[in-house]
Amino acid sequence: MDNTSKNRIILLAKDADKGSAMGVVGAAKKAARGEDASAAGVLESIGGVRGIVEASLPGVVFLLLFTITKEAFLAAGFAIGAVTVLLLVRILRRENLSPGLSALFGVGLCVLFVLWRGKGSDYYIPGFIFNGVYALALLLSVAFRVPLIGMIAGFLSSSLQRWRTVPQLRRIGIRLTVAWAVLMLVRLAVQLPLFYAGNVEGLGVARLVMGLPLYALLLFLTWRVCAAAIKADRVRRVAPTVVT
Repeated sequence: MDNTSKNRIILLAKDADKGSAMGVVGAAKKAARGEDASAAGVLESIGGVRGIVEASLPGVVFLLLFTITKEAFLAAGFAIGAVTVLLLVRILRRENLSPGLSALFGVGLCVLFVLWRGKGSDYYIPGFIFNGVYALALLLSVAFRVPLIGMIAGFLSSSLQRWRTVPQLRRIGIRLTVAWAVLMLVRLAVQLPLFYAGNVEGLGVARLVMGLPLYALLLFLTWRVCAAAIKADRVRRVAPTVVT
């Protein structure tokens, strides 16, 4: 990959550090800097307590109001209202607007599906599309022997740039990529039956439980595995060659 592509990835990592969710790119970047994975670090990477509130509040508002009123349009309206208020707070405080705009786009898309199709369960359709597309992309990258997690880690760490030629690093890249694909597929396996059954309350709870908590756990594991791989590679490089 040329230097221009590498610079774009690095810029993406910098933006991720500033946003509400650092994601896999930011985790790999911190691992490359030698930072050990920690619960506090993962919490910081997803925007701290505020990031959790911004990511979860619209969904909680929608679920609570729909459970009480059974009115999909009303619940969707309050959800978009909640995310708009959070964005206005960022504007008034002159803070980075990227997380708020991303949340507004995501919730707005969910609300559009409710307005289009008219059912409460339709609020969750964009999430199915997101998980399906990402799972497919991740699995295809493994099938074509260019695992996305390995590529990202390689762009950000000189120790992991040799993942194509070093079997141990290649296996790590493949396993992490498959792990993220499995997360997306498990979400679909659990939530799609609830969607087709019209169980909006169960679907909403499943979306919340399988959202940030599982994401944060897998982010922690990804960060930890990448950090361990980087340290092991550095040890191999500096280890003296024994001549017999």
